[in-house]
Amino acid sequence: RPYLSFHILHGSTAFEALLFCVAGLCAAALLVGFRSRMATISCWFLTCSLHARNPLIVHGGDDILRLLLFWAMFVPVGGAWSIDRSRATDVDSADSAVCSWGTAGLMLQLCFMYIFSGLLKTHPSWRHDGTAVYLALSIDQFTTPVGRALLPHHVVLSLLTFGTLGLEIGGPIIALFSFPSARLRAVIVAAFMVFHIGLGMCIELGIFPAVCIAGWLAFVPGANWDGLEHRLQRRAGWPATLAPRAVQLVSRILDEIPRRPLRLKICWEANLVAGLFLLYILLWNIRTCDFNRFVKIFPQNWNAIGEAARVDQYWNLFAPYPSLEHGWYVLAGRLRDGERVDVFTGRTLTWQKPPLVSATYRNERWRKYLMNLWTGQYASYRPQFAEYMHRTWDEAHPPARHLAHLEIYFVLETALPNYRVSPQRRVRLWTQDWGP
Repeated sequence: RPYLSFHILHGSTAFEALLFCVAGLCAAALLVGFRSRMATISCWFLTCSLHARNPLIVHGGDDILRLLLFWAMFVPVGGAWSIDRSRATDVDSADSAVCSWGTAGLMLQLCFMYIFSGLLKTHPSWRHDGTAVYLALSIDQFTTPVGRALLPHHVVLSLLTFGTLGLEIGGPIIALFSFPSARLRAVIVAAFMVFHIGLGMCIELGIFPAVCIAGWLAFVPGANWDGLEHRLQRRAGWPATLAPRAVQLVSRILDEIPRRPLRLKICWEANLVAGLFLLYILLWNIRTCDFNRFVKIFPQNWNAIGEAARVDQYWNLFAPYPSLEHGWYVLAGRLRDGERVDVFTGRTLTWQKPPLVSATYRNERWRKYLMNLWTGQYASYRPQFAEYMHRTWDEAHPPARHLAHLEIYFVLETALPNYRVSPQRRVRLWTQDWGP
């Protein structure tokens, strides 16, 4: 896809580190509400650029983060609890509530993710058998110790399967139409937060649960935020009591920030753009449910708009069913002194399954990269991975123990009906020699 990336202008470590520092400063400015709109636009732009730089390690959590930042550009995020508000000479709106196509897009985007993800889960393992959560927890690359502990409890997993599907489709709809009842909406928000906490405890999903929980904060009833603000105002003296020097320092810094008017209203042009993008994203998601049927309504050549703004999306996490194939990597290496080692773990070569496969990955980015490397779509990246492992191994060992030969294997297991697993099969992905 023709994504644009500022990060690709230079490949040096110093240049990338500089961009990460700039992104960190923009994120900090957004967090405290300093020049909020510019900080939001900068965070969105740098996030899109970073994701386009290395798409092999981007997952659903990155997608929803990028999309929430996109919609935040059309929302006055600095309107309350911000430096912008505290240093404002005047505010162009006294309304505490904001209603626009931007606010609608921010909330509906999160709902689209759940609803269309649920609609894409069409396999009998979700709709009839109730085995989808079992299959998801069987994916060794993801599963945590908590997830493994749940695997023997088939009845519980079946209930979780149907509960997940119902929550994804029904929960956002209830949240959208529960505005007259702040209590009901708070219950729905709490339910999704608990759902994501539980999901993160059972499956390694990187930033995905945290980003979704942050997204649900937009649904928290205004009365709850007002109540929290009143409680903080009644206890306004507690920060000075606990950390007087820190409070004085922050006050001095704030005094140095020039005062300026705060503009909360979005111009009609920006509001129109937000409305058009909301319609565009809705049609995009509808087309993902049945491409052949809806491509006439939403032609494929319209994709260029979404790809340019990075609002392209496809919510197929564990859809239409969780992957039936799972396993682990074995990098069978032969050293110059003849020793056989697993270059992936640095230990003596063994084909025995690790006690916890998900723990063999350095982090979520490496997990996503290696899971993509296993698929045929990214087979062309395997030689570069082999060269990387060769270089890093040789840099850490003396010449006598340098790598002479490497075979990259994926030990494959396949989930079968009735909670069975197939025998292990060694799939060789790449072979390379570097010397005697």
